[in-house]
Amino acid sequence: MPSADSLPLVAVTLFLEGRETGHRFTVHSRVPGGPEFVASVTARGGVEAAWPGADGGWLSDVAANTFEVPAGCSSITASIARGVEFWVTRDADNASTLSAFGAPFVAALTGPVGNSPDYNWLIAGVFPDPPQRGPMETKHFRVHYDNRGWHSFSVRMSDGYSTYFTPGYNMESVTSWDDQGVADPIPPLTVAAFDALIDPTRAWWLRDEDTGEAFPIGQTDVFDGWTPLHANPPPLATITLQLPVWRTDTVMVLMDESGGQSWTGPSFAPWEGAWSQAAFAGVDGMDDYSIQIVTTTQPNPRPYESGPFALFIQGPSFEAAPPIFAGNNDLRHWFVPAQAVSLNISGSRWGHELLLRHPNGDAYPVVPNGTAGDASYGPNGHVWQNTYNYFDASANHRPELPWYVEDADTGERIGPAPGEAQLIEWLVPVAPLTLTATANASRVALAWQPGNS
Repeated sequence: MPSADSLPLVAVTLFLEGRETGHRFTVHSRVPGGPEFVASVTARGGVEAAWPGADGGWLSDVAANTFEVPAGCSSITASIARGVEFWVTRDADNASTLSAFGAPFVAALTGPVGNSPDYNWLIAGVFPDPPQRGPMETKHFRVHYDNRGWHSFSVRMSDGYSTYFTPGYNMESVTSWDDQGVADPIPPLTVAAFDALIDPTRAWWLRDEDTGEAFPIGQTDVFDGWTPLHANPPPLATITLQLPVWRTDTVMVLMDESGGQSWTGPSFAPWEGAWSQAAFAGVDGMDDYSIQIVTTTQPNPRPYESGPFALFIQGPSFEAAPPIFAGNNDLRHWFVPAQAVSLNISGSRWGHELLLRHPNGDAYPVVPNGTAGDASYGPNGHVWQNTYNYFDASANHRPELPWYVEDADTGERIGPAPGEAQLIEWLVPVAPLTLTATANASRVALAWQPGNS
């Protein structure tokens, strides 16, 4: 069987409704069993339509049957290989002559030669009006009123469909905002506005019909050089801080050093915010705990930026908080630096791995220093050591939270906030003893050894 490349080309013409003028179609062709070829064509109407589309008349088809072409038809013409199958789809919705007629057309003359058959088809009624598209989207267009308020416009799509607009537009004012969110730092712009439905699966663009300008794909505003500093109000106008009570007794300041541009925002007093109590679940079986918090909301010094910003406590240390962002910032666990605490712990736990733990999950190692005791002196000059059965140790802790001491070797934990006497008396459990009594005459012998339980 010859390939489509080896066959001579013929011009096929199909007539359809005049409303399809300018719309895009795809002509599909193939040798039976061979690969498919496609060609993109545009429907022509009026004086550009194939004869007799404009005025109407009679034609013959490939079988030499005559048919009437109504006046005002549009037409599509394509060159395809003689004898191949072909069909047409409309780009807007993929409606197809193949579905409408149940079979492809064939570019072959089958009628008597004397009757002058030709490669003509009438396909009116095949393509629904409007196209059966998917969901459409509404786009809002704005053009400079003083320069273009009396122009006509069209919104065009890549499938050839267009929507036309004529003067009588709505008038709107375009406001500008500066970097701090202040409205109208420059005079607002008056625009002519209108809405158009577009198919989001197609490319679309705005065209000024008076000047012939086609604007870039997807552009909805034509301001002719007028440029707002910011076209929308600031989306990130505030910064909210949830602070623990121990962070509310000093003045704070927001700062930023992003992009190489430093600024310092106004200082604020966090204790002027809203006070509340926040509850938290303790981890690993430790008690639940609560923190008194203050919530304060401050203006974002750069309301078009999300951050990160820096929050500092004013004072000699100029201590920094975690990074701050526009919107809500949970700083309820912003602790002061951990502080050292001295502990006296039962000597039975000397050499064990001990931890000071908080119910939020923070943990610090307990560092043993030495056993506690004193020295005694006898009248004969002898000296002996008195051991108090505990050792002194140190650890870091967060004074804002309850704390526990945990023995990682035995899995035991004491707390919260155990006192000195409790830690000294926190003895390592002694394994149970197995006691055996044996009677012998007037005596009873007792024997024992550590048990296994």
